[in-house]
Amino acid sequence: MKTKSASWDFSFCLIILVILFHPGSYAQGPMRPVPMQFPEEGDRISLEREIDKIQMMKIYSALKRYEKDKGTLPDWLSDLVPNYIDDPSVFLSPLEARTGVSRLYGSYDPVLHVSYIYEFNGKPATTRVELQKNRNLTMKSWKILQVAEFGPVVPILRCHLHRPVLNVSYNGVFFQTGTIWETDPMTIELMERFGIPEPGAGIKKLEVQVQSGVDEKPLEGVALQITDRVSELSQLPPLLMITDKNGVCRVPLGFGYPIHYKISVQSDDWACLPVEWNQGNTPEPPEKIQLKVMPAVSVGGKFMARDGRPVSNAIVIVNGIVRDDTGHVVEHRINLSKTGSNGAWSVPGIPEGLEELAIRLLYVNGRDDYFIVGRDDSSGDYINIDELYGATAEVAVKSQ
Repeated sequence: MKTKSASWDFSFCLIILVILFHPGSYAQGPMRPVPMQFPEEGDRISLEREIDKIQMMKIYSALKRYEKDKGTLPDWLSDLVPNYIDDPSVFLSPLEARTGVSRLYGSYDPVLHVSYIYEFNGKPATTRVELQKNRNLTMKSWKILQVAEFGPVVPILRCHLHRPVLNVSYNGVFFQTGTIWETDPMTIELMERFGIPEPGAGIKKLEVQVQSGVDEKPLEGVALQITDRVSELSQLPPLLMITDKNGVCRVPLGFGYPIHYKISVQSDDWACLPVEWNQGNTPEPPEKIQLKVMPAVSVGGKFMARDGRPVSNAIVIVNGIVRDDTGHVVEHRINLSKTGSNGAWSVPGIPEGLEELAIRLLYVNGRDDYFIVGRDDSSGDYINIDELYGATAEVAVKSQ
């Protein structure tokens, strides 16, 4: 049965949207000529965004009908013509038609001019640095791997002509994100709604055991935040995992070669410095690690200007310090807070018993100060760490 053309759908949608944007013109009694009114720029872009949404959903519907008939998604949007879309004008965004601007970032269709990036296309994915290890993946096969990692939130269509970027997910949900969708808050929200798939066979996992640094007993029910996960597949979504009765959780490291991860403890009762691994340091990640956590406490004190005035509304960033064999300092962000009207501040979630901390103080005027916190009273750059743990440290800052 022949369906209405895409251009008819487009025109009909345009008429409806114009009515929605200018309802007064259609509620003034008997019909009479109305002067043509062009929408303001903001209204015009909103109208174009709505039309792009309608067209992208129409293309998604055609993709799914093709997949149902053929058992696989097409390699190109042009494969949908004419059996699934009879008028290719649906592939052209009204924003591109008006401005002449195209943003496809190399994802061109070999037959048709299109405005939307079809993420599951037949183009080789080996142009990506992470996928140059003889995988011979197409964009389609790479994106199918991403669905196994992220779930159905993976975009199948994207339109970079708008900010934020327009997306249609693999399961047909329209949503908007920044350019990098993998770590966008909306992506994370949808992943929580749809559910995260269980890691498939062949996915490397890191066994993490959390122990008390006080008595070395395993700790059940400790939340671990796994961020900055990167594999040769791509940047991967953050995870929140809970240790079992043996204090263990198994962290999936993604498809293929792991490249990076960072693990932090999310607990009111326990704390430790974040643990980070990078492929640049060792070729292979460890199979098991132990996190020894300490009771979480607060540090604090007062910051005063040189003339005795309290330093208020300054941001206090507390970093843990790790020194390597050469004495080189590596800092790990732990937590932050803000000074009160009397210059007092307190930062929770600090591991008990640390020997050194670094504090960066950011003032409202854009200046900053930096302090090393330890037990070396011989240096003017040091704050005594025992006073900091006791919240009695009163520090005269340099820049105020």
